[in-house]
Amino acid sequence: MWIDQYEHTKHVVNLRGGNTEYFCSIACASKYIDVNEREIYKIKVADFITKKLLDADYAFYLVDSNIPGVMSYISMIAFSTSKKAEEFREIHGGKIMTFEEALSSQ
Repeated sequence: MWIDQYEHTKHVVNLRGGNTEYFCSIACASKYIDVNEREIYKIKVADFITKKLLDADYAFYLVDSNIPGVMSYISMIAFSTSKKAEEFREIHGGKIMTFEEALSSQ
């Protein structure tokens, strides 16, 4: 997978041992997180608009909008603010969730 092509949906998992794993989407990251939960130190996610990484715990996910999903039929895109997520939801539909809620819906 060419992560550079997915800068707007990228997820980065930092492990306690210092290693870092990169994923194109929450769909792919969720499988890794399930198996390696105890080894995870921090999870970061790209803001869909700016592509800047932010702590996943503070992200607002727009789920099941009309934006095409990455590695999933269901679109899950992250935003750094609830305002941006809501603006996108008004145009593209879907529902807003936390990272944990989006992860659990996988």
